[in-house]
Amino acid sequence: MLSAISSALSGLMAFAKKTNVASNNLANTLTDDFKKSRVTMKEGSAGGVDAIVEKVNTPDYPISESIRQINNITAKESSNVDIAEEMTNLILSEKGYKANLKTIKAVDENLGTLLDIKA
Repeated sequence: MLSAISSALSGLMAFAKKTNVASNNLANTLTDDFKKSRVTMKEGSAGGVDAIVEKVNTPDYPISESIRQINNITAKESSNVDIAEEMTNLILSEKGYKANLKTIKAVDENLGTLLDIKA
């Protein structure tokens, strides 16, 4: 039972990291030359979840030389953040977070029932 709690806690931490990355990406949507990050989750040690953050270096729309000179900016391209993708990631993170919380609650209830039977 405790391994289920441990796995669910590592899942909570992974989804929290995914939420933080998506929030940072959204906050920098209009920041020129900003490159979004992506979180990849994979099985970690002892059945847990590892969240790996990596930069996505795909180019976005270039800013023309004339616009850069008129507006006195040095950025060469706009950010590569897709708002719809980030909002979808936030919804998926919310669902994953809730699922892991339900796992912890179920284990807690089973452990309480087991202790009641033993007592």
